[in-house]
Amino acid sequence: MLYGDDLGNIYVVIFTKSAAPAPIQLTAVGYLANGTFALVVNAESNHSYLIQVSSDLVNWSDLTTLNISGATASFVDANAANSKYRFYRAKLLN
Repeated sequence: MLYGDDLGNIYVVIFTKSAAPAPIQLTAVGYLANGTFALVVNAESNHSYLIQVSSDLVNWSDLTTLNISGATASFVDANAANSKYRFYRAKLLN
């Protein structure tokens, strides 16, 4: 797009369209025999995701970072058995 001002200057303005990242989906596998809790993350490949955990949906702590090379990755929360309530979320890092 070209833009000109009253002084005779001409500017080239370029707009780029960037695609929104694919939604991140957390799927609970469930509690394993040893008391840990397993989750599967479905997300865009070749990115890193921060998995966070909360017991009250207000205060969040970092649990782990997943580097997803394919469409899915799994992780196990070894401390899940110690909590009455446990909530998870994932954030795109890069």
